[in-house]
Amino acid sequence: MSYGLDTNMYASHQVGEKYEEMEECYGKKIDEIRESSADTEVLAERLTHVAKLYIQGGLFKSAQKLLDEVILLEEAELGNRPERMVELLDTYGELCDEICKIHDFITREQIKDLRPAIKYSRDSADIRRTLEGPVHKYKLGLTVMRLSFNLNTWMECNGDNTLSATEAAEQSKEYIEQAINIFKDCGDLGKEAEATMTKAVIFPRGSPEQIELYEKAREQCQQAYGEHCKLMTRILSNTGNITKIERLLHCLRFLCEMERFIYGAHCFNTVSFAMIIGCTMNSMRALISFRYLRKWSDAGMPSLPLEEMLIDSSYTLCVCQILKLSVFGENHPRTVSATNCLSEPTYRRIAQAIREGQNQGGDNIMDSLLEDDYSSDED
Repeated sequence: MSYGLDTNMYASHQVGEKYEEMEECYGKKIDEIRESSADTEVLAERLTHVAKLYIQGGLFKSAQKLLDEVILLEEAELGNRPERMVELLDTYGELCDEICKIHDFITREQIKDLRPAIKYSRDSADIRRTLEGPVHKYKLGLTVMRLSFNLNTWMECNGDNTLSATEAAEQSKEYIEQAINIFKDCGDLGKEAEATMTKAVIFPRGSPEQIELYEKAREQCQQAYGEHCKLMTRILSNTGNITKIERLLHCLRFLCEMERFIYGAHCFNTVSFAMIIGCTMNSMRALISFRYLRKWSDAGMPSLPLEEMLIDSSYTLCVCQILKLSVFGENHPRTVSATNCLSEPTYRRIAQAIREGQNQGGDNIMDSLLEDDYSSDED
């Protein structure tokens, strides 16, 4: 059963030798189970576990094949049990959601990936509401949080004749409030942080409410998981992507404490977004002084790819990129997406200004760049 999910375009992502080795290893084990006398229930359970692992590794096409097989087994041979179908549909929704999130930018074409993501998650939520117990309540929170995010993206794609942008926006707000309340009731601060981040996405881009919610999500995530986690990469990525060049201010403010980011073997320990709140347009030029780059060097920043990344790519999203490299690996689709964002012309233009400013020993080039871009956009 498939709702039109197309994973062909994602096969081009090179997921790295380790992921390929993992896929080969598990593929052999699955074949052994198929050839053995194991019953259908055992096979379905093993396929589901491996599919979830593939999703985490960015092996989306392989995960889809396994889930299609498991759903067919459940419907045809295992009785189409609600407690099993709800998990399979939810996992399929998670797969579609991960695919949606590797798009570099939101475009109209993304609707084809959003449609199955929303469909599978709705189906899962409908079944989950008929099941009782704290586990199902918690998992319902996860599903409606994912639904909220995807419905908001649907709204930004302007919707279609099956679901208008206005309807999607209203449903998105309803679902995220449900999710936040569920996670508060369950006492899960980490998931509440993720829901807070998702709520921030719904607010107008660059608005004070959005900035405040992202900061709240970062603080909650820090308390619940620490910095070296998947959620932190999303919070940093979203914060760095708050705007394009016309509102670069919010993307750069965390540079004030970037020197604190140096400590530890993996070049990250403490990421502070304290300066995001309360800064104004007039303080921007002071915040992006080239001296911050020199502070990184003085604090012992490794000379290798990190410095080159700061100079040859925009540093607005470099913290997120470092985290993604460590959390996912170099060639995971999430890391590839972050790299693509850092390589876009806007950020390369900023990198060029940094290089020229360093060569001239001052900040004039960057000041000039910002004055040109912001002169018509200041309040």
